[in-house]
Amino acid sequence: MSTENLQDDYSSNISNEEMVEIAKQQYEQKQVLINGNLGGFFRSKAGRIIVIAFLFFLVLSSYAMGQITNSIEGRWLWSPIENSPPNTMYEFLDGTRYTYYCDSTECDESYWNSLDTSDALPPTNPYIFQNDTLTIDLHFGNELITSTVFECDGDKVYFETSDYYLIRLGAQLEDCFPTNIESSPIDQIKLFPNPSRNNITIQCSGEFDFKVLSIDGKTVLSGSGLDAVNCELAEFPRGQYTIVVSQAGKANQYKVILN
Repeated sequence: MSTENLQDDYSSNISNEEMVEIAKQQYEQKQVLINGNLGGFFRSKAGRIIVIAFLFFLVLSSYAMGQITNSIEGRWLWSPIENSPPNTMYEFLDGTRYTYYCDSTECDESYWNSLDTSDALPPTNPYIFQNDTLTIDLHFGNELITSTVFECDGDKVYFETSDYYLIRLGAQLEDCFPTNIESSPIDQIKLFPNPSRNNITIQCSGEFDFKVLSIDGKTVLSGSGLDAVNCELAEFPRGQYTIVVSQAGKANQYKVILN
């Protein structure tokens, strides 16, 4: 009798239930073999090193994902007066900082979102952001170098060197700062000339205080006056500044240009 006939006779004598049982036993034997090999792998020195490296990779990946919100990239709002609507927006985009200004009372989110880089004020500023340290080239040999502290899931950033906050455009920060923000304008204030090459005169009826802020938010000049004061700005670098005039708990802010 041929071998093929013997196999046919053997197969015909095995029921379907027995075939299933044989297949099950073969599967279980393979699982035992696989588990045994894995157990040996994890017990080996090389296996333990690979597992530790993989776990370390997972930890680093989780940390990196947690740092995604801590990015300076994007659009940020700044106000020179505490608890007042922002009048300046900074956009950090691919290594360049763009500056936008609003000199009206309609400085809402729709206004800021309507702007693009062609609307930015000159000059633009190269920047580097690394290890939570921001370095901005302010030109003419000047730099802003500041450590940053992010709050509110990355939607609020504190500049330690300049001592001020930026708020990410569109952020919902009800739990991070007061929402009852209102401006209190002062009537009959005049600033001239603007633009100016040297000095700017502030006229305001009665006693008032003023401060001059650079484009990075630093106070470069401050003082008080009665009816009028002459701000001597000739020694400062050319560019954009903000003058804040305050009186009896109210404040106004103005963009001025030195050219």
